[in-house]
Amino acid sequence: MNGSKIASRLLGLLAVLTALVTAALCVSALRQPPVLVSRPREAEVLASQLMEYISEGDFDAASSVMLGKPSLGPIRDPEGTVGKLLWNGFLDSFTYEYTGSCYATDSGVAMDMQVSCIDFPSVIEDLGKRAGELLHNRVRRAEDMDEIYDEHHAYRQELVQEILTQAAKQALTDAQPVSRPLTLYMTFDEGQWWVVPDAQLLSVLSGGTVG
Repeated sequence: MNGSKIASRLLGLLAVLTALVTAALCVSALRQPPVLVSRPREAEVLASQLMEYISEGDFDAASSVMLGKPSLGPIRDPEGTVGKLLWNGFLDSFTYEYTGSCYATDSGVAMDMQVSCIDFPSVIEDLGKRAGELLHNRVRRAEDMDEIYDEHHAYRQELVQEILTQAAKQALTDAQPVSRPLTLYMTFDEGQWWVVPDAQLLSVLSGGTVG
């Protein structure tokens, strides 16, 4: 076998080996998580904007940076004095801290953080217990039942409102913020980054009452 034939076969073997290595690398890459070539600064700024909007209670602005711009009205507009007290208590207790930088996902990027705020279900349960105790004491101390019941033998609405307001203030005073992990998912669509409003985010936004 002359030198040209040997060289030709070696080159052919190298070509086959190169193809096999390339295929193996491609398969390996498919099994690996997506990797960011560079940090998407705009996405990081967007995450910070959203968390500040939530801290300030500006849910119109929060909705404007979410994919699909979902309506957050039921969350951000509680009814009645007690509802507003609880909502303001949530905003006052809300804090967040990043636990890492942006990383790639199959649909965009994500950022991990820890969020702390009061847990509405727990506060409401405590409120109910306190309201029952306060009402019982008020009835026990009453010298005139007309202060307690109306003409239909039901608790007076003004009394109920007073009791609930007092109970809400007490429950909020003793409420301890609960820390929970939150991953913000962001995707690039129509020339800009958006926050994806998933169940985890909506749960945080509602103090645990949604999702």
